[in-house]
Amino acid sequence: MGAVTAFAGMIQPSLAADLVQEQVTSEIKVAKDESGFHIHTVTRNYLYNSFIAATVEPTTTAPLLRQILLVEKTSALTEADHEDPDYQPSEFKITVFPLTDKGQGSAQYTISAVGEEAKADASYLTITRPGCCVEYATKAVYSLETGKYLFNTTNEQWATLGAKGGFAMTRIAVANVTPTEVDDELFGKTQHAGALISYASPTAPLQRIMVILPPDADNDVTLNWSGDLLWVSSDYPDGTNHIYVDRSDKPENVFTGAALRLKLDDANSIDIPLQQDRLNIAAAKLPKGFTLLDVPIP
Repeated sequence: MGAVTAFAGMIQPSLAADLVQEQVTSEIKVAKDESGFHIHTVTRNYLYNSFIAATVEPTTTAPLLRQILLVEKTSALTEADHEDPDYQPSEFKITVFPLTDKGQGSAQYTISAVGEEAKADASYLTITRPGCCVEYATKAVYSLETGKYLFNTTNEQWATLGAKGGFAMTRIAVANVTPTEVDDELFGKTQHAGALISYASPTAPLQRIMVILPPDADNDVTLNWSGDLLWVSSDYPDGTNHIYVDRSDKPENVFTGAALRLKLDDANSIDIPLQQDRLNIAAAKLPKGFTLLDVPIP
């Protein structure tokens, strides 16, 4: 019996001390007046996230970053008998804390955005805002390494570039096609805006290009666009979603010599040459009447 007891003791795992132990509460408030019931909710929850860092020197080993995310979603609804409910767009506040073997650190940054769903996927935070009627759903994507807003996209497929040197040597191109609920935020007062093309690294936006429609274009012309983005090169004349460059060099020497193609429909597309890690709109090939406009990045 003594031997059995000793063996059982050997295989019992030691109990680890908690590094983090947090709790949050949700809230609901309901009021009523002549217009109906007004329901205001704040839901809170925690997410754990981890990913390999992108911003490292080529000679170092990229660290694994661990995070705790506090997600707060504020929503408001007005409901009256025999009438459709009035939903206000929900607002997210996401606070990111680093996690190390010493426990949870101080808040690194907070991301605030309007949307209905928030999802952490490795180094990216995606906040989705659904469309209404004929509007496209749009996804706002943020870097969870830096907290920076990267882009909005109406397409699930990203066109990416990669090279030796870790995740820092990654480039992403996406398109956000009108109409969406965020058109006023993305295009401001620009007339005849049809899409916003974004070019980014995993940690920062690099370039934004506005696609301007011909003045006589139909208001609903973008609803028939495919919106697909492809990289076109001598090796991929028909286009591909991803190109990997099997060598190490500076980004301006690696990400060059291809073109980004935005497919509009079966007969029309926009081709923008990639030169020294930037999209050259002056050399772009466009359908008749279209123009491109560089949008400053704050």
